Amino acid sequence: MKAPRARVFCSECGTNQCEACELLIHEEPRFRHHQDRSPLEPPDPFLLCQGAHCSAENLADLRCQTCQRSLCYACDQREHLVNRKLAHTKTRFQHYLERLQREEEEEEEYLSADGSFTEAAMMSLQLMGPDILSDARSLEAQENRKAPRPSSFLLVDDKEVLQSIDAFSALDYVGIQTKQLPTCFDGLREVVEKIVDNSTVRSARPVEVIFQALRLLNEKFSGDIDRSIPSSFPDQFFTCQCTCIAC
Repeated sequence: MKAPRARVFCSECGTNQCEACELLIHEEPRFRHHQDRSPLEPPDPFLLCQGAHCSAENLADLRCQTCQRSLCYACDQREHLVNRKLAHTKTRFQHYLERLQREEEEEEEYLSADGSFTEAAMMSLQLMGPDILSDARSLEAQENRKAPRPSSFLLVDDKEVLQSIDAFSALDYVGIQTKQLPTCFDGLREVVEKIVDNSTVRSARPVEVIFQALRLLNEKFSGDIDRSIPSSFPDQFFTCQCTCIAC
């Protein structure tokens, strides 16, 4: 049979009392003047002891992380000491509740502090990747106004070279048809300036870094490619040492 649950809190006695005790105590002449008595709300089941033999519905005193249960001290002694479960990790229940509340508050602060950061973290990979610039220069090259969509053009003709563009934010195709010498590169320069000035995905690079990267690329592919290929980009070009899908 379960013990009676506390129903009333008397602030002048400073104790929680069941209905029977509250009547017996305040029948005495010295306690009859106690007027500040308030009913108690039933406790949350989460705050009660979850021991198998806890018939008194005690409030939990500790949280066993190994058993994943909240226990009062009596049930803790019965289930851990008697059954020799001494290696279980236990936390005082009040500290456990404080930690849960602190974690919830930290999560709310994290989500509300910087909305732009959380939005950026949830963005798709394609929105954060770099641009691809494909330049074709020959007598048969398709000019910009006559070329199909860049993605379909590259995926069909260069399927083995470029199979997926999911890691890139944009794909630009520049077709320059050399009808007479010298070749006009105004279209290529216009697209390069547009990509360099675009800072929606990543911050702008210093002009000297871009120039050095283009110069190294030009030197690398201007003649015969050696078997030992040196690094094409200076250290300042990439700020992260990890290799992303785009690379």
